[in-house]
Amino acid sequence: MKLFKRNWFNKVLAPILAMAVMVAAAPTNVFAAETKPVSQVNPSAAKVSTVSPEVETRGIKTAAIKKAVLTLADMLESQAMKKLLDFVEEYGSKKVADTIRKYADDIADTLRSIASWKDLSIKIIQEQVSGALYDLGVPLSTAREVGWVISKFVDWVLL
Repeated sequence: MKLFKRNWFNKVLAPILAMAVMVAAAPTNVFAAETKPVSQVNPSAAKVSTVSPEVETRGIKTAAIKKAVLTLADMLESQAMKKLLDFVEEYGSKKVADTIRKYADDIADTLRSIASWKDLSIKIIQEQVSGALYDLGVPLSTAREVGWVISKFVDWVLL
């Protein structure tokens, strides 16, 4: 029976485990493609024109994050803020909910400004919201907690 178990492991289970490890290690992020300058020759005028390089973001996740950030900014400026505050009180604290209530307009302004950035991630949302609140005089620990809760709300609820 021991021989059967070892043979079964080597022939069936080991390849399945190897495939699972390979799939888990596969890259899951989205890359941006950069176009290179291209020189074009116009045969009639024999003149060279150069096209400037541009960066094209091909990431669906970046677009989704931008949409979610704008949605959250709208929520902060409307009556839908109750859904956010319920989430905050469940995963954060009443102190964080009170801070969001007090600085909702400033957080919304910060979110709107970062929504226009080319590269946007959950980490950037957290850092920018925390920094904006800290600049407004909110204690650093509370500002960081608010930034974390806001970023998790975008990640868990809106995406």
